[in-house]
Amino acid sequence: MTGQGVIDQALAGLAALDEADVAEHPARLARAHEILRATLHGAPIDDLRDEGA
Repeated sequence: MTGQGVIDQALAGLAALDEADVAEHPARLARAHEILRATLHGAPIDDLRDEGA
């Protein structure tokens, strides 16, 4: 765990890929990439919270 809730949530979604339907993989990968990239570029964490979570 990183201690950053939104990052941990994104990583947990990736860790559970093997349990998800293959059709869900692209969306999960894209969302994790979006969150991690935005975080690296300094976007506020609160702006990255997943609306579906």
